Amino acid sequence: MDLSARNVRLMTEGGAVQPLPPFRDVPGDPTYTPQDVQLGGPRPEPPRDVRRAITVSGRFGCVRSDGQYVPAHSIRVEVWDEDLAFDDLLGTTATNFDGYFSIVVDSDDAGFADEPDIFVRFTMINSRVRVYEPTSGNNYSFQTGVTQNYGGTNLAVGSLQPADPGLHPCVFLHTNGSRAWVHDSNIGYDVPGCRIEWPSAAWPNCSGDGRIQMRQDFSWNDGCLWHEYGHWFDHEIASWEPFDYCNGICDPNYPTDCGHCFWCEESQTIAWLEGWAQFHSWAVGAWYPGYYGQAPLDPVSAETLGQCYELTAYYDDPLLTEGFIAAVTQDIADNAQDTHGVYGSYTDRLAAGAATVFTLNAVDNPTGSQDFLNLFAARYPGLRELFWETAANCGFFLDTAAPGVVTSLTSPSHPIGVASANPRVTMTWNPAPDEMSGIAGYGLYISSGSPGMPSPTQDIGDVTSY
Repeated sequence: MDLSARNVRLMTEGGAVQPLPPFRDVPGDPTYTPQDVQLGGPRPEPPRDVRRAITVSGRFGCVRSDGQYVPAHSIRVEVWDEDLAFDDLLGTTATNFDGYFSIVVDSDDAGFADEPDIFVRFTMINSRVRVYEPTSGNNYSFQTGVTQNYGGTNLAVGSLQPADPGLHPCVFLHTNGSRAWVHDSNIGYDVPGCRIEWPSAAWPNCSGDGRIQMRQDFSWNDGCLWHEYGHWFDHEIASWEPFDYCNGICDPNYPTDCGHCFWCEESQTIAWLEGWAQFHSWAVGAWYPGYYGQAPLDPVSAETLGQCYELTAYYDDPLLTEGFIAAVTQDIADNAQDTHGVYGSYTDRLAAGAATVFTLNAVDNPTGSQDFLNLFAARYPGLRELFWETAANCGFFLDTAAPGVVTSLTSPSHPIGVASANPRVTMTWNPAPDEMSGIAGYGLYISSGSPGMPSPTQDIGDVTSY
């Protein structure tokens, strides 16, 4: 069952995102009409059979571009009584994660001896996300037709969606903005309210005042929305460092129109800001199917390293390139133990979960790519060796210093100064210290004469006895 498109842009909420419930003050009884006055004196009590509870229930959602149904997650639902002068608001609630709602209203709130003429209004707003039309600034809103003189107690309006297919993206964007908040909240971060402008004339972006702009051709791009929401997380939970995209690389009209490319270098600050946002999008998309039972429409991934094609095909400096930060953060979090094969035979050895990266960003607030790598090693010392190889798999080489020397080298089988006929010599030692990568193994030099240095060849592995 489709809704009438009547009052699509009815609600004007301004720039503020308001709590749910209540969303706003509701006026009391309407002013007496001339007919009321003719009754004389105060309004009498209505008959007892008029005052009753009415349950209004239903579902609201949209159909995304691949034909799958998407429920409207946490949108405002208002039940109204239509009157000639002023409509009466009977109650306010919100849809649940699956688009369903149910609310009990009082028929007496429709007015004296008045069977309510009920309609339901759905508005794309909750306490954390709203979607609005850029020209008017109004939140997208839809409402049902009117059920006249309703005398029952259980009004089911059915499963509803916007009558105009061209307006379904506003529901899709609101749902997926709300679900990004749910994901981040489950990790422990309550991201403040933002607003989604659709359709925007600008390329998708997130501004420091909480406006996310989504262009018409990105209407169904949930991965892009979660990327921009990741910027909003970074702004509110951590902070943005100063940055400038205008460097002559991936700038459509330098210096007035500047941008960035996923696999082309910019700066360490931009590499972190954009790499983090892409990781945020990946994290929401990877979590989404298990939580909601539906695959994202346009998820992102940096599982395969890419080249910069701005001038010619080549791998740019990982420290300056957002794609490599997205790749290493995804490798830190995901369960896939893959080898990219670009920087040798290193392997992703971590499966630490997305919360490790979220916590580091929120608590330590990296200022750039190298800062992120250093802070991760410092925050999670128990993961250093695994992190070193995972980072090297993405082109980040964090340990260039040679290891130290072993200590406490001794022979339990042949103590110094004690003669022995035992032909088998056993040696033990404490491992050599190393900054991050750990010890791959040792070279040996065994002689009955003067001491010497072993050749630079690994003879044994990372052990402490021989």
